[in-house]
Amino acid sequence: MSSFFGWLFCSKDSSMEILRNDRQFEPVRILKTGPHYKEILCNANGNLEVAIAKVFRGNAGMREYAKEFELLTDLKHTNIVEILSKNTLDGFHILVFRNLMKISGRIEMRILFPPGSVQSLFKDLLTGLNFLHEQKIAHRDICPENLLYTEDGVLKIAGLSNIAIIRDNIKQIQLKGFIRSGMYSAPECFKPAPYSGVEADIYSAGLTLYAMLVLYNPLSTEQPLHKRVIEIINETGKIDKLATNLLVDMLMALPNKRTSIPRYLQYPFFTTTIESAMPELLQKKRKQWI
Repeated sequence: MSSFFGWLFCSKDSSMEILRNDRQFEPVRILKTGPHYKEILCNANGNLEVAIAKVFRGNAGMREYAKEFELLTDLKHTNIVEILSKNTLDGFHILVFRNLMKISGRIEMRILFPPGSVQSLFKDLLTGLNFLHEQKIAHRDICPENLLYTEDGVLKIAGLSNIAIIRDNIKQIQLKGFIRSGMYSAPECFKPAPYSGVEADIYSAGLTLYAMLVLYNPLSTEQPLHKRVIEIINETGKIDKLATNLLVDMLMALPNKRTSIPRYLQYPFFTTTIESAMPELLQKKRKQWI
C-alpha cells in the first residue's frame, strides 16, 4: 500500500511532470528534496537510471540554478562533477547529471575497496580539491556523501552548493562556521574565530580517507569526527602504515601545521601500486544500467 501512495505522490509531483514534458528523460523517483529544488532519478534514451535531474522552482530556485550552472561551467576538471544538459520549462529550471555511485553508498553497503583503489580515488579527491583552491574556492563540505565515482574508478567532487570564495584581488577571505552537522569539519570550524577554508578542506579530506579505509559510516547522533582523532589514527594504523603517516599530517589540530596538497600528493601512500578498477560485481551491475 505504501509503495502505491509513494508512486501516486510522485506521479502528481510538479517537478516529475515537468520532466515528463521534457521527453528527454523519464522520471523514476525523487531522491532528495531541497528548499528550492528536487533531485530526481531518471531513465534516458532507453537506458535505466542513468541520469539525475535537479529541478529548481521559484525565484530563489532560479537564482540557485543560475549560480550552480555558472559555477560548474567555469570549473571544468576531470575530478569535478559535470553537467550533462540544462533546460527551462514552464518556469522550472533543470540541470542534468550522470547518475554515479557515491562513496558514501559504498561505505553504507560495506563494500570493500580493492587494493590500490583507495589511493587512486583519494588522489583524485586531492587533485580536484587542489584545483578548487587554485580557483580561490573552498568546498567546505568534503565528505563521502559529496564524492562520486565512475564505473572506471574516477572520483568526481560534487556538493558544490556551499562553496566559499577564499581570496579576492587584494587579500585572503576568512570563513566562519561549519556546514550541516559538521561531522567531517575541522576543529577550527567550531570556534568563533575566522579560519582558512583551504586548511579546513584538507582536514575534512583526511577524515574522508579514514572513512574509506575502515568503511566508517557515522550515525547522525555521533559527535563530529574531529573529537576522536587519536582513536582514528590508531584504527588506521592497524590497516596501513603509509595511510597513517598521511593522516597524522592531514589531521593536525593547528591549521598552520597542515601542509599543501601538492606536498601530500608526494607521500609514499600514493606511490604504491594503484589499481583504480572497481570490483567485478560492481562493473557487471553498472553495465546493466548503461
